[in-house]
Amino acid sequence: MWICDTPANRRAAEALWRAKPAPSLENGVTTFKVSDDESPEDRLLKILSDVDLHHGAYSHSPPWDNLEVYGVAPTPAIQSALAEYDVSEFAPSGSGFTCRRVSAGAA
Repeated sequence: MWICDTPANRRAAEALWRAKPAPSLENGVTTFKVSDDESPEDRLLKILSDVDLHHGAYSHSPPWDNLEVYGVAPTPAIQSALAEYDVSEFAPSGSGFTCRRVSAGAA
């Protein structure tokens, strides 16, 4: 899980880090710095390359193939940026969207 480093999210992340000091893909939390003048779209676009670096083909086997995104819709700019990572399926959710890689290049 990657979350904006806001005061409330920081407290939640620190509680999880204390409860599970050995993070894993299933229970790990990464916070990332944000600026109040950034839009939710800008925040997501800014971290996509880091998410892929940490959870993509060079770091994990298998690499990520699904994302759950909260707090922003799949705008054209977001869809275009995710297409660079072979994402081609998007589904809206109540508070954001999910997306998935479906090409053979995702491995």
